Amino acid sequence: MVRSMKLLLFVTASVTLCSNCFAEDTLCPREIETTSSLIASPPAGWSVGSATNKTRKDKNRLNDITVYSGNPFDLGTEPADGGSQTNLHNGDTRVVATWNLSLLHDPWVECEYNYTSVTLMKSLSSYKMCTFIFVRNIGGGSGIESFTCK
Repeated sequence: MVRSMKLLLFVTASVTLCSNCFAEDTLCPREIETTSSLIASPPAGWSVGSATNKTRKDKNRLNDITVYSGNPFDLGTEPADGGSQTNLHNGDTRVVATWNLSLLHDPWVECEYNYTSVTLMKSLSSYKMCTFIFVRNIGGGSGIESFTCK
């Protein structure tokens, strides 16, 4: 009885201490909010307007990700290779890319959003592995299924 109590206590402590050992983080916000505005003066004879006559706020959905080996702010940094493609039973295609980040020098991710040139970038140095799943539907509605790192 004492031995089983010690074992139970050890297992409980191990699970508690290691609750984040296999935790996954979903990176890249699914949506960001941006504004659209004209930077320079319009051409002669033109006026600036918008549908609501005020600064337009756009909700931009996550469209793509790029994993880099090196900081993307540094010129000449190349995207990292990774991934495989799987055809689903209905003709749709699921693209699964997995990166072993320990093989990359200073890994980073760049999150790209639709209808904007704004991107978000983040260092992945605290992670060991990242997986990106993208589904291409024949009938439309393609999109990112998930992007997780652990």
